[in-house]
Amino acid sequence: MGNINIELSDANTYLKGLNIKVDCIIIDPPYPLNIQNGTRRFGTSSRLVDKYGNNSGYLFLNKNEFYPMFKTAVENLFNVLKDNCDLYVFVNYSERANIKKLLDKRFKFIKELIWDKIDIGLGYKYRNSHEYILYYSKGKTKNNFSDLTVLRYRVPRATEKGIYPTQKPVELLKRLISNSTKPGDKVLDCFAGSGSTLKAGLLLDRAVYGCDNNPEAYKLIIKEIKILKSSEVLTKWVKK
Repeated sequence: MGNINIELSDANTYLKGLNIKVDCIIIDPPYPLNIQNGTRRFGTSSRLVDKYGNNSGYLFLNKNEFYPMFKTAVENLFNVLKDNCDLYVFVNYSERANIKKLLDKRFKFIKELIWDKIDIGLGYKYRNSHEYILYYSKGKTKNNFSDLTVLRYRVPRATEKGIYPTQKPVELLKRLISNSTKPGDKVLDCFAGSGSTLKAGLLLDRAVYGCDNNPEAYKLIIKEIKILKSSEVLTKWVKK
């Protein structure tokens, strides 16, 4: 398995302090989701809930707080990604255009992928059963592969995803990583959430770098990684 560096940190602090460049970035940024108590609830670690479905460390922000953060993150992501390497960004339908507009300013857009979740999601009328993955490169991608634009993987079952309702399938992430990297390459996820990207990278013998700003998420990731990795996990706590 590959090496891992995971920090308790917000994305921009982590990225600015990173002294290496990576071969691939996969992120599920904390974009606006739904209205709750008059404000929007945000994604990834802020979606952390306990086993009873109660809020546990939710972060409440508004769009005016999220988008300046993400605009800075785009610059920082550009700086840490190697030339001619790939970036994947998970988005939903409502924020896809806004997020894409920021990414287009720095990265070369290649294609929009569809994660087909197979099972029907929540909602009414035309119920959602997919998410979008924006596929970019920094310059002309060096990776040559043949794959489909529709990637079909079921959402992890409740027994698999524990306290993370938005966890991505490890097999889906392994597919993206396999297409855009080779063994020994460095993969980054600065909105680590449940740690699925980190697990996928380790299983494919990649060196993986990531962070999350939620202490409970950090502890969960370390616990899961230790199950996968028998050798010592490299950790670094970032003091607030």
